[in-house]
Amino acid sequence: MIKYDVAKYNLIYIYAIDDDAHKGLLKIGQTSFSSSYSIAQLSPNCSTLNQNAHLRIQQQTKTALVSYNLLYTELATRTITMQDGSSQIQSFEDHDVHNVLLNSGFHSKKFVESGKPSEWFEVDFDSAKKAIETAKEGRTSLVPNNYGVSVYKPIITLRREQEENVKYTIDIFKRYDTMLWDCKMRYGKTVTAYELIKRQGYKKVIVITHRPAVEDSWGSDHDLIFGDNNHLFIDKTQNTSYVYDDKIDYQNDCKLKQVIADGTPFVYFASIQDLRGSTRVGGKFNKNNAVFDTDWDLLIIDEAHEGTATDLGDAVINNIRKPNTKVLLLSGTPYNILSDFGENKYTWTYVDEQKAKKEWDEDHPDERNPYEELPKMNIFTFDLSEKIPTSYRYVTEDSAFNFREFFRTWTGDKAKDFREIPEGQTVGDFVYADDVYDFLSLISKDDPDSNYPFSTEEYREMFAHTFWIVPGVKEAKALSAMIQNHPNFKDFEVVNIAGDGDEEKPYDEALALVKSCIKSYPKTITISCGKLTTGVTVREWTGIMMLSGSSTTSAQGYMQAIFRVQSPGYINGKQKKNCYVFDFAPDRTLKVIAEVHRVTHKSSQSDEKAKSALGEFINFCPIISVEGTVMRTYDVAEMMRQIKRISVETAINSGFDDDTIYIADAGMNLTEVDAEVLRKLSDVVSPKKKGQKQNEVDINKTGMTDEQRKLAKKAERKHKKDLTEEEKKALELYKQQKEEQKKLFNLLRAVSIRLPLLFYGADADITQIIHLKDFVSIVDTESWEEFMPKGLRQELFLDILKYYDEDVVVGAGLRIRKLAKAADELPPTLRAKRIVEIMSKFKNPDKETVLTPWRVVNMHMGNTLGGYNFFDEQFQKEIDEPKFIDQGDVSADLFLNTDAKILEMNSKSGLYPLYLAYSFYMLNVSGNERDLPLEEAQKIWFDTLDKHIYVLCKTKMARMITIRTLAGYSGKNVHAIYLPKLIESWMKDIPRLSNKLTNPTVWNQGGDRMKFDAVVGNPPYQLTKNGNNEQIHFTFLEVAYNTTSHFVSLIQPLNWLNNSKLLDSVVDHVVNLYRYSDSKKVFSTVQIPSGVGFTLIDKSKHYEGTHIVDDNKEYFGKLSGNYNSDDLRILEEVHFTKSIYDRISKYVGHSNEDKSLVLNPNGEIKIWYKKENGKAGKSSWYSVDRKSIPDGSIIDEWKVMISNDGHAEATDTKPQGIFNNVAVALPPKYITTNRPILLMTSNQKEAEFIADYANTKFFRRLLHVEAKSNSIAKSTYKLVPDITEFIDKYDGNEDLDVFLARYFHLSEETINDINRRILPKKSDHSLNTL
Repeated sequence: MIKYDVAKYNLIYIYAIDDDAHKGLLKIGQTSFSSSYSIAQLSPNCSTLNQNAHLRIQQQTKTALVSYNLLYTELATRTITMQDGSSQIQSFEDHDVHNVLLNSGFHSKKFVESGKPSEWFEVDFDSAKKAIETAKEGRTSLVPNNYGVSVYKPIITLRREQEENVKYTIDIFKRYDTMLWDCKMRYGKTVTAYELIKRQGYKKVIVITHRPAVEDSWGSDHDLIFGDNNHLFIDKTQNTSYVYDDKIDYQNDCKLKQVIADGTPFVYFASIQDLRGSTRVGGKFNKNNAVFDTDWDLLIIDEAHEGTATDLGDAVINNIRKPNTKVLLLSGTPYNILSDFGENKYTWTYVDEQKAKKEWDEDHPDERNPYEELPKMNIFTFDLSEKIPTSYRYVTEDSAFNFREFFRTWTGDKAKDFREIPEGQTVGDFVYADDVYDFLSLISKDDPDSNYPFSTEEYREMFAHTFWIVPGVKEAKALSAMIQNHPNFKDFEVVNIAGDGDEEKPYDEALALVKSCIKSYPKTITISCGKLTTGVTVREWTGIMMLSGSSTTSAQGYMQAIFRVQSPGYINGKQKKNCYVFDFAPDRTLKVIAEVHRVTHKSSQSDEKAKSALGEFINFCPIISVEGTVMRTYDVAEMMRQIKRISVETAINSGFDDDTIYIADAGMNLTEVDAEVLRKLSDVVSPKKKGQKQNEVDINKTGMTDEQRKLAKKAERKHKKDLTEEEKKALELYKQQKEEQKKLFNLLRAVSIRLPLLFYGADADITQIIHLKDFVSIVDTESWEEFMPKGLRQELFLDILKYYDEDVVVGAGLRIRKLAKAADELPPTLRAKRIVEIMSKFKNPDKETVLTPWRVVNMHMGNTLGGYNFFDEQFQKEIDEPKFIDQGDVSADLFLNTDAKILEMNSKSGLYPLYLAYSFYMLNVSGNERDLPLEEAQKIWFDTLDKHIYVLCKTKMARMITIRTLAGYSGKNVHAIYLPKLIESWMKDIPRLSNKLTNPTVWNQGGDRMKFDAVVGNPPYQLTKNGNNEQIHFTFLEVAYNTTSHFVSLIQPLNWLNNSKLLDSVVDHVVNLYRYSDSKKVFSTVQIPSGVGFTLIDKSKHYEGTHIVDDNKEYFGKLSGNYNSDDLRILEEVHFTKSIYDRISKYVGHSNEDKSLVLNPNGEIKIWYKKENGKAGKSSWYSVDRKSIPDGSIIDEWKVMISNDGHAEATDTKPQGIFNNVAVALPPKYITTNRPILLMTSNQKEAEFIADYANTKFFRRLLHVEAKSNSIAKSTYKLVPDITEFIDKYDGNEDLDVFLARYFHLSEETINDINRRILPKKSDHSLNTL
């Protein structure tokens, strides 16, 4: 059983030692002890007091081997009249008695060594007793005229760290305008800030905060520092915190201006909510003008971690801050702004505080401990998994109790409640009322062996005033009512500061209500869903019940809340020594504490330093797990594992695209062996082109000693002008080292981002730990080639593993697999969402390996086949409940066909069959899954897979990934096959592959040859081999068409529409085409020059035309190529009889790739030629002999040269040039290689005019109709009119593009389209422009 120990009595004792050294001396000392007795039961010199005094005295005298006489003991309690007139029983200390004696003329014995006064006094026994009584009465001297009860007014003396902080800030403000106090809650930031104001002589100070309730402490602490001096504290008068009143605002402005005019120094307190309402910063009201006009000396932002990080918050600060205004930010949890500060930051943590408290007692045993009043924090976690039904828990590894579900209340909305409200319950009642009641009984049932905080009368006295955090306002209201009606809590008054409606009470009202109730009732429970969790002090709170939040709860919010109970305070004359956090989500607790440690110790270079720091924390803030009557304290090793789990979460959420997966010093001290490994890796992941600088890691820049690194770290926190030469060098070396490390991580990234998918699909038991080296044996050769960077050999993979943090990567891999396994225990709808959530974190390894995003799957299937869709109508946001998209006969023919079979081509993720299987499943359950038992729902799901879904994969790994997506770890049958060398072999023989896929024995089926009712997917687009790209998606479309009896719907590059043979075979069956000229509207990271689109082909019917959706335009027509609506319009508008295509020369020149051309500087012929291949090579004019030209028939003619290379993407997001360089007229004896297009002319004038014409936007827009790739086919020129169509009408004075638009009667829409898509090119008849 745990013995909670919230508060202790102080007792004063007097004893003497009978020897010459102590003759005439008495020691007046103090000790603390725990007792359940009341003050009345502990009379002076009683056995309990004497026993505890002896224990303390024996600790002091045992080493001196002397005997002593205990003369007197008494409780150190007194009744104090507070400034508000209320009374409070407090403890006092031996130092108060010492002060009485010193003020009354008695002297203390000084230590010989230090010269400091001791607790030994030259005083008689009666005077010593009277001194105790005097201190008890609150007086400071035995002198008669000081008799009388005085009003208690604390004397403020800054602690060492507060004094240090003030001095440090004064120094920092000489060099910086901004300072952060990163100081724990309960540090005393307000008192310390006021001392800074006092010493610096700041006259105009404004304090702004997001939490108006902290005004209470700013107001009370102001008087402690400034007393009765001529210094004002001003807060803005308001009728409410949120309602604007122009009269009150005017009065406030006048008051502020008057104080400034009088020259009286002041502190002005304002809430950021009120300031944000001013039109000066974008608000709605003309208010706070005097505040924004004032030239402030100091701006203090309290609780700086919140409320200011918005556009309006920034605007407030920027308008208040004047050129000479200093800014001081205060926060106990500045985790989100820490990185913005270096040396202009002072840090004081809970560990610092408790260390100082402990060390003070050791170093100053006879002096008052200024930290004594600061209680120790203790965190107790309770695992309710065996006490409460598991339906309230997530079943993932970092499970956190599902408080929102547990405390859910009836709303009266069946869609939200999932069923009708049962008889006897009403809106606002708990859905699981019996379970919540049982929970209250569990924590309060009288049981001497229980560890719950209200399970004994003694505990209920200790936790007489506690703070309970719940999920929301409605939950707070329901819990408040239930506690008040629970017999075990009959003595507790419930203070519901969450309010009775839909919103919480304002802060000021909430705090006043809490304090009022605590004064009026001996026991209270304060219930909140967020109010008073930051910036307020309620000294009577001794425990906090964390009944809200989840595994994703922010560390910032959690720490702010729990430190509300660490306020110094007194409980019935006892001094608070310990405070307690009771958390019923153990994993959440560990995660938050680990996250705090990770953020605040980011710079730790080693696990050992991290362990040491964490060890200090849990020494001063023990985290204790309670399971029934068994308790255990978490150790450093467990907490370090939790920190690793934080890194694991980061790794998973980033798709392994985060530095946390590498060891901290990876790349910081490389050897020649490392350099060779990294050169090989660089050749694989970023192969160097000739003449291109390689991004290699320089090992000469990757070496620093520990001393240099420490020096660099120190230098980082200093101002540049304060750096020594040695620090500058160390800092520069460190920066170089970090740059080299960044290069290393960029190289490793190409491998790292592929690992999550491999972990997900690994064919291994869930209990098996998969280490990185295991992938060499787990992943077969063909899968390795598909999922790893091309050319990455397994030996090189093993060489780079030393740079990874194995614990993080392996932990992340296991976590991914456990998440997938946990999804198996969910109903199919939730399971589908969970699987998609897991896969959404995976990255696309490269443009060749695109994992079709879930949004795209829904957009594609929803627009073509229909079915149950998980996205809104714009396919931008996921919706809570999937909705059926009805595509009329198409949806009916497919989804109402009880024997329908669907094939996905070349699956990599299994998301297409997941979507389609879910649609069949939901129709099978009539859209009503909630009423089904889990086992029945899962059976229907697996039956659906078996009956309707078939999948073709390229590799074993792709097959396993697909099975994992569809059936998890269930072992249930999935019709998923892989065909070795699918692309390289099977796709070369379409009839053979078609016969294979329609053979029922391949799928372990019986019966006749199969035909699929629909074939869907996003097949691979091209096969790159020897630098050439083969368009293989054409073949996939043919195979799909061969194997279906009804529908085909694939995502493909739109260039398949230019394959006339393929288009002609399906054109009468294309139902609709969704085309995206800008492929990034579909695949955000991939640009496809021809654009991308998805079609619906219905093989069973003939259609007169196709419904085409081109971005936001819709039209109906017969498909004839890869034409968008703009293409079709310009083709319709431009009529001609003769094409410039007829001018293209049949000249077959020398190939650029053939380097056998003999150059002769004195040759008579000039040739446009590239001496070197690749990007390093550049075409230029070279001289050759006439005989070197293979076909010399056109050498002596005038012609026009147009580059065959260009960049003509389908996207219209940016204007394009279409072909490289400009079209130029070539005179006789000038020729080119076989690459450019040559247009034949009859003379120089005609050649120069055609060159001008080719450079027009009109000419190039017509090429762009079909030229949507990086080369321009000769056939494309058939779309361009010859000059003979219009040359006789052109006078040469008008801009040629303007003339052509007028001549061909182009519409304004077409002219705008041309100008939007095509870049201008300026003709120049000089060949030097090339």
